[in-house]
Amino acid sequence: MAEAGRKIDPVVAEATRVYKALKRCAKKECAKAGYRPDAIIPGISKTAEDLAADTIVKLTLGGWDPAAGGEDIVPYGCVAVKNYFIDLRRSAAYKTTMSLDSEEFEKLKEARTEKPPQQRIELPQVIEKMKARLTDELEKAYLDALEKGAKTRKEFADDLGITVEEVTKLQQRLVYKSEKMRDLL
Repeated sequence: MAEAGRKIDPVVAEATRVYKALKRCAKKECAKAGYRPDAIIPGISKTAEDLAADTIVKLTLGGWDPAAGGEDIVPYGCVAVKNYFIDLRRSAAYKTTMSLDSEEFEKLKEARTEKPPQQRIELPQVIEKMKARLTDELEKAYLDALEKGAKTRKEFADDLGITVEEVTKLQQRLVYKSEKMRDLL
């Protein structure tokens, strides 16, 4: 005796049909944009399948019910895929890389400042306040070296005539004292 074949659930069949159509649409959009249809789109880390799946979710959240039947959702879904793809490509996440020639790079490099203006104004004031409260001459000398432009532990060690390990301990002590001073304010 022959068994009856399994019947496919009409809801699953409709959702699968719409997903396949949206996937084809997403692959076409990727190809138009210059990407291989099966590739991950750089900057947004999505594939055509991801675009189709996200659109299915958006359609469902928007009120589409595969069990309801009614009018065909595929044309609306294709427009939603196109708009979603455009939105993703316009997003800031998509624009993560850029190529510069050497002249543009030098211009950007020259325009960069090491410290923001606010920090350049506040640092001498903070150093003066700390010096007024410190009693250890080595700690004051460290702050003087900081004011003169020392940045690395080696530069501080050379400036103060101590070892790098001692500079590390001195920095830790100053951090602790500065936190205590801040708590007192």
